[in-house]
Amino acid sequence: MEWQMNEDDVARLRRRITGARRRATTAQLAPHVRAVDAALACGTRPRRRYWGDCYRRAAEYVLDRFLRGGACPALEGMTLVHGTCCDEHQLWAHAWVELSGAPAAPGAGPAAGALVFCGVRQQFFDRDGYRRVMRSTAEAAYRPDELVARLRRTQRFGPWHWGALGGSSARRLHPHGGAGAPPFRDGPS
Repeated sequence: MEWQMNEDDVARLRRRITGARRRATTAQLAPHVRAVDAALACGTRPRRRYWGDCYRRAAEYVLDRFLRGGACPALEGMTLVHGTCCDEHQLWAHAWVELSGAPAAPGAGPAAGALVFCGVRQQFFDRDGYRRVMRSTAEAAYRPDELVARLRRTQRFGPWHWGALGGSSARRLHPHGGAGAPPFRDGPS
């Protein structure tokens, strides 16, 4: 008797594979996690994960520190970045916040330098380590005032550019390295 997978089996296997990939990425990112001061960490939830909600979580981090009367102290030097990340199997759309010259947590040594806040993981990372592990490519960057203007105009958290994925959120890569990603072009926003 031959065993065949039904839709539930496939969905269960897909969840297990996705979970294993996420755990592997978390382990690779671990050396790049950075402790930050309380003002920078204000409003974050380091033990939570918001898979698939990167645009909103990254934008909310910036808004909480930019808008008058925001939930957290004002912060200079923030950039909302929209781009892509990839692994051996997939290229996906992603958003994160880049912070320049961020203060370190008390007792953590000198200023943290260039950091990334990942809204999905609710953690701060050394920018270069994050870029390397996530294989991220920045396709568009927004100052806080630009974020507010785009958010008001589109009524959504992003993406607001036409990048390597076009309008898609993800694309499987060719198993033999022939991804054939379309060239980046900035389109209507």
